[in-house]
This record gives sequence, structure tokens and C-alpha cells, in this order.
Amino acid sequence: MTQTSLPLQQIVLSSDSSQLLLKITPVYAEISADDIIDLLNTPSLPRFKLNLEGIDNAVAAFAALYDETNDDVKAFTPIAVADKQDATLDIIISDNLMSACTTITTAHGGSPITLNDIKNKCDQLGLKFGLITKNIFSLLNVCKSAQPGKVFKINIANGVPAIDGVNARFEKLVSTESHRKPKPKLLENGKVDMLDLGQSITVKAGTVLMKKIPMIVGKPGKTVTAEIIEPKKSIDASFVIEKNVEIDPNNPLQLLAATYGIPIDKGNFIKIDDVLLLENVDNRSGNVIYDGTVVITADIHENMKVKASGDITVMGLIESAEVISGGDLTVEMPIIGHLSKSDEEFSCKIKCGGNLTGTIAQYASLNVAKNLTLTNQLIHCETVCNGDVAVHNNALSQGSIIGGTTTSHKGVKAVTVGTSGSTKTIINLISSAKELELAKDKCITEIQLFDKMIGQFKKAENKADTIQDIAIRKKTKKQLFIEKQQYRDQSDRVQAKLAAIKITLEQSYQNTYLTATNKLYSDTIVNLDGKIWSSTQEFGASTVSIVNNQLQITPYQAQ
Repeated sequence: MTQTSLPLQQIVLSSDSSQLLLKITPVYAEISADDIIDLLNTPSLPRFKLNLEGIDNAVAAFAALYDETNDDVKAFTPIAVADKQDATLDIIISDNLMSACTTITTAHGGSPITLNDIKNKCDQLGLKFGLITKNIFSLLNVCKSAQPGKVFKINIANGVPAIDGVNARFEKLVSTESHRKPKPKLLENGKVDMLDLGQSITVKAGTVLMKKIPMIVGKPGKTVTAEIIEPKKSIDASFVIEKNVEIDPNNPLQLLAATYGIPIDKGNFIKIDDVLLLENVDNRSGNVIYDGTVVITADIHENMKVKASGDITVMGLIESAEVISGGDLTVEMPIIGHLSKSDEEFSCKIKCGGNLTGTIAQYASLNVAKNLTLTNQLIHCETVCNGDVAVHNNALSQGSIIGGTTTSHKGVKAVTVGTSGSTKTIINLISSAKELELAKDKCITEIQLFDKMIGQFKKAENKADTIQDIAIRKKTKKQLFIEKQQYRDQSDRVQAKLAAIKITLEQSYQNTYLTATNKLYSDTIVNLDGKIWSSTQEFGASTVSIVNNQLQITPYQAQ
């Protein structure tokens, strides 16, 4: 296009100054949309927003005038090709009311957005807290020099989140680990002082056992609409004063040992067991019955009895003796007995109220409330364990169960199980599956009963629909709805219980097993809840467990 083909004079301002109009007059060249847009971009013209539909109409009108074959030439009124447009303002408050974002689209020849416009919009939206004045002025300044139709977006307000309170908590400052092993003091001559044995696992009176971390009160927050956000309340807690402990009179945030003894876990807190430190238990010391923890630096001899309400630690061996611990029993050397030919009872009897940890047990009766862990051998013992039985070292290079009867309410794991001779090794595995199956069947029966009861309501509801009195009909149907919903709620609760039982049942089967990580010998008999497995052949690394409701042997997969 040339200046003479479409002169600037073709553009006029509408009477209300809201549009640029293009006069349609005969020209001697084809006019395109680009020609009109170039004309509108003349610096002396206001920067109105292009009216694309009007530009297309103008191009068509010029084409009609330029077509000499068209005898029916008519006059065209000026066509609007650009419109004045004021700047637009949009403020969006986030769903959580914690921030507000402003978007400004700059004007096309119209009025810009002012600070008052933003203030008024904020008032309309209830936006009155956390305004970021710096961002607002920065946005307005950028818009002043920007091209028409540019979009700018910025965050102009932030709320203050609530700071939740932190509950009081307690931190243990001494070791209460199970299976603590006393370590004798090493002397300069290379020997050890067995009398100093108990110091590694004991505490003196006045020792700080625990400290309390006080609760922290939360701080309220505020939304950009000035609504208060309440913080999560903190909960205070107090020390539980167990046996032989006290609160520090000089610092109420500390718990002290009131006497010399061994720190023992008691729930989330600590108690101090009194400690009896002995060398040998034999005819000279007599039997030992003690309310607390007993540490024996040497052996428990034949026919002796040791009974303690707490833990018992034996640095030597236990030989044909009776040992009863209310807590854990740790034995550094073998547990050895023999089988009496007259009454077929074991001469060594162990009853442990916690975990039993040792190396070797032979010809002994072992009753363990929690877990049994031996690093070497379990030989010809009568073992009953409510937890896991593990007979192996950490490297799984040694650990054998040979002969006897081993009963576990969980899993049994050893490197080798059985022997190449004719000695039978019996493993009894007791799961909670039987009780769980009964509970599952009971739930299914209850759900079926509820379904039947719910189904009967349909007949009652149809009968209620025939009641002529509207008020009585509504009352009856409401009562039926309430009763029906009660049955549905009960059914939902039982179904949730059933789902939980099924999960627990599956876990029970997974946790009840016999594993031999190296070899499972013949003449090993496994009894799991009445299901029997045995074989006359030897197997490599294997696991005997419930698979598809059958007691089966599968290859052991190391984890």
C-alpha cells in the first residue's frame, strides 16, 4: 500500500470518541487487512484495539468499489476498525484465602487502572489484610509505559498462616535397649574386672533419665480477608513416676534415678530396677529370689534356682538349673541340661517373661514370652515361644535346630533344621488363623442377617405408602428410614471389621513359617494349626508355610 492509495484522512474518530472509523471511498488499488492495520499503527492515531471483524468488512467494501465489473456500486458508511478499550482489573483470592493475585490488562486508548481502582476492588472483595504495597505500585508503574493490551500479573496480598502448637514430649537420655550386654572393665594387665561389670548397664542415683521438651503454644494466623485462623492446640503432659524415679527438685523438666539400678522401659517412660550383682550362684550363695534385676558374672550351677522380677543377665553358663525372669534373660555361655531317664524331664528349666538371648541351648525346657534368639544351636530342647524363634548368627553362617520340639506362635528361622540321622525334629507353628476364621465366619453371618433385615423394609415401605393420612404416612416412613439406616450402619461396621480380619488373617499366615536358610533335613515334621508337613528327602534353603490354604515347601528367598 502507498500513502496515496489509503491516506490518513480516511480515518476519522467517532462522535463519542470510542471508535476509529474508516471511510470507504473508491481507490485504484486492492486494499488488504495488513494495509488497514499499517494505517492504524500510524503514530499520530490513538492506540485503539483492532476490530478484526470491522477490518474484514472494510476490505470487502474496498474490493466491491475496486471491481469495475460491478455496475451496482453503492455508497458505504464509515466502518469501525478500532475500538477504544479501558484497562481491565481482576483480583483473584486463593481458595484458602491466604493470597490474592492481581491481573491488569493495559488500555487500548482508554482509561488506565489507578490506585483507587485497586482499592475499590479490594473493598468489594473484602481484601484488607496482608496487602503488599510495593507490588501494587510496581504493577501500576509497569502498566504506565506498557504497550496496549499487555497483561501483567502479580501477587498483591499474603495471609499469615497459623503456627500449630507443638505437644510436650519426652526424650530418654539413657539406654534402655533390650539385650544390653554387660562389658567387664579391661585392666592395664590385660585382665578384666568382673566386679565392675554392672556399671555399663546401671545408673547411679541422681542420673538424669529423661528430659521433658515443653509444649509450644501455637500462634493464630490471618487470611487476606482478615479472618483469624486458629492454630492446632498443643497438649501438655507430665512425667509418669515409675519405680525408683523422681522429678528433679531443681529442674521440673528432668526425671532422675532415685536409686542405683538398671533403667528399664515402662511404656513411654523409665523405671529403675534394683540390681543384685553376684559372681556364682552355687551352694555357697544359695538360691536367689530377687525383686529387681540380677547380674551374674559367672555361672549358675547345677540344681540351683534364680528367680527375678526383672531382667537376668548371666555372663557364664546355666547348667541344670531353674531360671525364672520377669523380664529379659541374656546368657553369654551355653544353657545345658540333661534328660532324666526316670521321669523324662529336663534338668534345666528356663521361664522367661521377655526375650531370651543366648548362644546354645541343649536338653533344656525353654518357655519364652517374647522372642528366642540363639546364635549357635538349639539341641533336643522342649521349647515354647510366643514370639519368633531365631537360631542363627547375623551372617547366617551358623545356627542349627536339632531334635526336640520347638513351638512358636510366629516364625522359626535357622540355618539348618534337623539332622542326617534318624532323630526327629518337630516344629509346631501356632497361628491365630483358627480364631480369625471363626471371627470371619461370624461377621459373614451377621452381614447376611443385616441384608435380610434391610430387604424386609421394602415390604414395610410399600405398606406405608398406602396410609391415607399424610401426617401418619410421613411419620411412619421417617421411622422406617431411621430403622433401616441403623441396620445399614451396623452392616457397614461389620463389613469394615470383616475387611480388617481378612488382612490380619493374611498377615498371620505370612508371619507363621519355618525357614531353613541352608538345609532342611529329612525326619523334620512341621505342624501348623493341624496341617502336617514331612518328607523323607533333604532340601536346600527352604520355607514351609501356608500357600493356597495348604502347608507347602517353597525355595527360600533371601531378603
